[in-house]
Amino acid sequence: MFAKENRYITRGVNEKIDLSLQILLWNLVDDLKIEKDYLQVFKLSRVGNVIDVEHTQEVPTYKSNIRVNAEELDFQGQVKIYAIDSVEYSKLLLSDEY
Repeated sequence: MFAKENRYITRGVNEKIDLSLQILLWNLVDDLKIEKDYLQVFKLSRVGNVIDVEHTQEVPTYKSNIRVNAEELDFQGQVKIYAIDSVEYSKLLLSDEY
């Protein structure tokens, strides 16, 4: 699941999410040590110079939180991003693009 080949992002992710954050999200999926659900959920929110990243999945239940130094990143507000694996390919998309 979530093979490194055939990974895609939507236009919304490309426009709103800095490349370094996109790479971080894929790395969080890759580094997951438990069985991966086909749907990974990320909630990003900016608090001052930091971006809080909450990573969850439903089956098996998983939740983690990390903070990223974001002084130089152009990201404001909050956003929910899905990483979805469909066996043939994986994609990152904004929740409102689902």
